[in-house]
Amino acid sequence: MKKLILIIFLAFFTIGLQAGNRIVISKKDLTRYVISDEGETLYRCRIACGKVKGDKVSEGDSRTPEGHYSVLSISDSRNWLFEPNGRRIPNSYGPWFIRVKMPEWGHHIGIHGTGSPRSIGTRASLGCIRCHNDDIVNVVKFISVGDPVAILPDYSPSTTL
Repeated sequence: MKKLILIIFLAFFTIGLQAGNRIVISKKDLTRYVISDEGETLYRCRIACGKVKGDKVSEGDSRTPEGHYSVLSISDSRNWLFEPNGRRIPNSYGPWFIRVKMPEWGHHIGIHGTGSPRSIGTRASLGCIRCHNDDIVNVVKFISVGDPVAILPDYSPSTTL
């Protein structure tokens, strides 16, 4: 029995020590990075973020929030519809939706693909972070639920997080 408890404890402790990758968003450069625990850039791509510059101030202000968050879920969003003003727009979120946990706002934003590839590299969203659909497919290969997400006004790979 003592051996079993020791094995369970060691397995749990080892799993707890495994570090994941993290997503880092540079709003200034409109770039998303996936960074390993060792600080290596695993993936980099262009993004679109909130139409309005600066940190989020209120609900519906079209700003992308800044801060340190985590991945809440990763969902297949190929069949989701965006429905502004009663219009139904298919394929607005691309193939994957990474939901970012933001408790201070009472809701969460997403990092996702887009049905508007021309928007990438611009400030075009209502607050979410968009990227090309091929890029979101690659990013989800590196990310797991619970991994950290840093949304920063400015970032370069030489910056210490």
